[in-house]
Amino acid sequence: MSTEEYSNKTFVDILGTLVPVGEEKSTQIIGDGAFYHCTGLVDLDLDTPNIYKIGNLAFADCGEAIGSITLGENVGGIGTNAFTTAGSGSGKDFSKPKKFVVNGNNETYKSIDGVLYMKNDDGTLTLFMYPCGKDDISEEFVVPED
Repeated sequence: MSTEEYSNKTFVDILGTLVPVGEEKSTQIIGDGAFYHCTGLVDLDLDTPNIYKIGNLAFADCGEAIGSITLGENVGGIGTNAFTTAGSGSGKDFSKPKKFVVNGNNETYKSIDGVLYMKNDDGTLTLFMYPCGKDDISEEFVVPED
């Protein structure tokens, strides 16, 4: 099985939504920093069965416009700071996704109320990422037990 990395040239921007081009039959990786500081992204629809890994800083510093990030059933690895600020320090180009959506068949991740969790072997959940741009942020947040 071959491994190919997505880069800026293998995606198409359709009205602000990042959509993968083509359906290759190989393991697909969105490489480290592939879309770093792409401030024009609105939504990330990564719900394709061919994406298995999202690299470090892949979508870091993409601005405040990202509404939702949708992960496919085979995404089993998300790199460090893949969707975060990565420490730009500017205060204005931070990635602030509003919600995460995960394909129901994904065995590694789950989203509940737009928050991203990692599934543990014992059936419990670990908070993986709280979307910084979430519209209904409350003062108290409790990780669900299911």
